[in-house]
Amino acid sequence: MNAQIGKWVRIRIFIILVLFYGLALTILARAYQFQVLQAANLRRKADQQYHHLVEIPARRGIICDRDGRELAVSRQTFAVCARPDQILNLSEASQRLAKILNHPSRDLLKLLSSSDPFIWVDREVSPEVARQVKLLNLKGIELLPTSRRYYPGGSLAAHVLGFAGVDQEGLKGLEGIEYAYDELLRGEPRYLVTERDALGEVIYPRDETLDQENRGADLVLTLDKSLQFIAERELRQAVTAHRAKGGCVVGMDPKTGEILFMAGEPSFGPNDFGHENPANFRNRAVADVFEPGSTFKVFLAGAVIEEGVAHASDVYDCENGAYTIYDKVISDLEPHGDLTVRQIIAYSSNIGASKLGQKLGKVRFYQYLTRFGFGSRTGIDFPGERSGAVHPPKYWSPVGVGTISFGQGVSVTALQMVTALSAVANGGVLMKPYLAQRAIRADGTEVVLHRPERVARVLSAGTIKELTSILESVVQGDGTGKRAAIEGYRVAGKTGTAQKKLKGIRGYAPDKYVCSFMGFVPIGDPRLAMIVVIDEPETDLATGGRLAAPVFREIARQAMVQLKVPRSDGISPAIAKSEPEPEEPREPRGEALLNSGREVLSKLHEPSSQVMPDLTGQSFRQALSLLAGAGIPIQAEGSGRVIAQEPPAGSSLAECARVVVRLQP
Repeated sequence: MNAQIGKWVRIRIFIILVLFYGLALTILARAYQFQVLQAANLRRKADQQYHHLVEIPARRGIICDRDGRELAVSRQTFAVCARPDQILNLSEASQRLAKILNHPSRDLLKLLSSSDPFIWVDREVSPEVARQVKLLNLKGIELLPTSRRYYPGGSLAAHVLGFAGVDQEGLKGLEGIEYAYDELLRGEPRYLVTERDALGEVIYPRDETLDQENRGADLVLTLDKSLQFIAERELRQAVTAHRAKGGCVVGMDPKTGEILFMAGEPSFGPNDFGHENPANFRNRAVADVFEPGSTFKVFLAGAVIEEGVAHASDVYDCENGAYTIYDKVISDLEPHGDLTVRQIIAYSSNIGASKLGQKLGKVRFYQYLTRFGFGSRTGIDFPGERSGAVHPPKYWSPVGVGTISFGQGVSVTALQMVTALSAVANGGVLMKPYLAQRAIRADGTEVVLHRPERVARVLSAGTIKELTSILESVVQGDGTGKRAAIEGYRVAGKTGTAQKKLKGIRGYAPDKYVCSFMGFVPIGDPRLAMIVVIDEPETDLATGGRLAAPVFREIARQAMVQLKVPRSDGISPAIAKSEPEPEEPREPRGEALLNSGREVLSKLHEPSSQVMPDLTGQSFRQALSLLAGAGIPIQAEGSGRVIAQEPPAGSSLAECARVVVRLQP
């Protein structure tokens, strides 16, 4: 009996021990779960009971041209936010806010009824609206300083700048340079912390002032604002006059690779990009590929001269306008007999170019094309660049070397073409193109983003001298580019007229063309290399010489004055014959287009919008006109055109007592 009792005692002790060990293991497991596995989550929940972290994005940096003139700025606005658990009367708050914010009170009531500790009511309101919200003195409704992106020039350089929009993280670059350098422009955000007691009441109030040093870096581009305006104006006029589908123009400093201007048509207004056609956002100069046509003969001529295959005075039979290679007939716009290599390029003979290409051979021709950079991206600091297509020689058809010699069967971008031409202007040295020079951080330190970068030597100095002489003949006498000639300057260039390929099937459209002209000026010390492309003009005799060459001439002529480039005849461009200032035309959409170096201004520039316009480059009379009706006195210092102003563009006119402008001849 005693043995049996002892047995049950031992069993009960064992069961109790098992229960104790099991309970201890359970406690240890739960402790591990809380203190290790869920530690971060529980710590965050505990912190939220008395802390709330609000991220305030940094003020986005300014984008300016090479001379410091502003192209993109950030204007101060405010965000309306709420802490729903602190609002005493949700219905009353929603109704009073609805009158000021112009939102339906029903939607605001639903928003304010959220269980979240912090919500955004309106991410962007004007300072005046913010003042009205503050006067309501509603508990739980707060204001945070923020900003919106503003482009003083309206559509000026829109395809280069792109635009920035507001998302949950603040201003964010969405297109163009704004997108490419978004991280640099955005800077580091600051964080505001509110501490609350157990009842949710604020213990330490937040500092609601905006830290001026909390901003992104400013970006200095290679663009010249004045040249950009000139290029856009001349391109727009040409596209409109010839009822073209679109067009683009790119200007580069051939010695450095700096892009001086880059424009496309149709354009758009980045200040209100949400109401624009997204198809117009792309930068045609880097994103559109096309067959170059006869402008490609420049690089053929360079290759044959470099290889010793032919020279400027060598003569070729151009078959009186019709030449058969296998089953394909190559023709010229005008029939020719014997032509020298110089004349083949000057008169743009497809037959002569085909014979030069055949003599050079497809392997050597392909090697030179790739050396010039065709078939690959230039590496410019801009998103969306395309590489075009130059297939290896093994894929060329039996007549491929003949047709590629006059720019058919390959695809390029406008940027590739002007970059390759710049190598000719730069003595045979190919440079890498770029748009951003440097960044200036909030603390004043500068970061060099790009310097002139040599890619390769593509042609020898002797070849360049002979090739430049040939290209100069294109714009002289009966050359196809004679409309690109500029009085007082020596110009080298080449025309191009290419049929557009049919979509989805083989062959070319009989009535759709891409007309182009590219050149550099002045010969001897080139300061500008440029290409002009007009896409699908609806006009008779659509050729590069008739349509694109005059656009080149007008842009380059004005650029020589802007860049203060001495004329070849020794006359200073500053005292060259000038045209009288025309009357200001009236535009249907309220834009002021001033034909003598004027700026394109969006509606946001007008005094009715209470925003200070950008007066840079305007005459004093034009500045007075732009500020007419604002009722603000204007003080002028000097004479000529505006080079500086106070207050700066984008400032509120409501807070402006007077405007001071400095003028210079």
